[in-house]
Amino acid sequence: MVLHPVTEEVEECMVSELIDPGLHCWRRDIIMESFQINDANAICKIPLSRRRATDSVVWLHTKTGVYSVRSGYHTARKVMTTKVWAESSSSAAGQQIWKVLWSLKVPSKLKVFGWRASHEILPTTVSLAKRKILDDDRCHCCKRFAETTIHAVWDCGVAQDIWAGSITPLQKWSTSYHNFRSLFESLMERLSKAELEFFLVQAWLIWNQRNAVIHSGQLMEPGWLNRRAEEFLAEYRKAQVVLTPSNGLSGSYVWRAPPSEEFKMNFDAAVFSDQHCSGFGAIIRNSQGEVMAAMSMGGATC
Repeated sequence: MVLHPVTEEVEECMVSELIDPGLHCWRRDIIMESFQINDANAICKIPLSRRRATDSVVWLHTKTGVYSVRSGYHTARKVMTTKVWAESSSSAAGQQIWKVLWSLKVPSKLKVFGWRASHEILPTTVSLAKRKILDDDRCHCCKRFAETTIHAVWDCGVAQDIWAGSITPLQKWSTSYHNFRSLFESLMERLSKAELEFFLVQAWLIWNQRNAVIHSGQLMEPGWLNRRAEEFLAEYRKAQVVLTPSNGLSGSYVWRAPPSEEFKMNFDAAVFSDQHCSGFGAIIRNSQGEVMAAMSMGGATC
């Protein structure tokens, strides 16, 4: 593949014009004059067939080499998908979306959820049907429409019942979005950062409810999910507050953040004599002091 721009004359040039028919080798002098040096060297390294076979047109995307409308359609979709992925990572608009998403003060798993939803790689029934894993692509909750990402977390009637009781800016938001990314872009323009964080938490809970319906048939009451979103976000924000040890302890203890892109785990154990038991706890934080994971458990009885 030629990586550098060429002149119009070279664009119209046939490959056969670059080959010496008598010596059956590349016409190196013409190639060096017509192409950039790296492209020219790459062309000259391509081995030529010794069979002198007649040229023929071959479609690379079928086993037989024969073009079909079906293979053309799937190839076009693949090219467009690749283009969208490239634009989402490199374009100015794409960079802005990821900058906002990764800066939200929510657990990392929710940011990953938002990233996957924006790239349409959540395991929706539509996605699974395309992979021949499922035969039916209808939504598990409403049983009416094909379940895309935007349908599962926004358009579905079950999801809309939840959003209707959510924070005021989200209660009557439009449902005319083609995908999750376009919805997120619209929300970025009108919501505050705190409201955007709430949206991501609520969307994640709706997706989790969808999974619960599939695996256990359990459908939660919309009001409970709204309250849970508020509680979840409040609990996370409270956990982010860096607490310093009591001054009653001997010495001065100040938590120090680990280097960038590293994590620090702190742990401690205690014995409760009056209750005749012990306990253990651990917490993992990143270089900004954000809690990545935490746990506590009871120990042996005393």
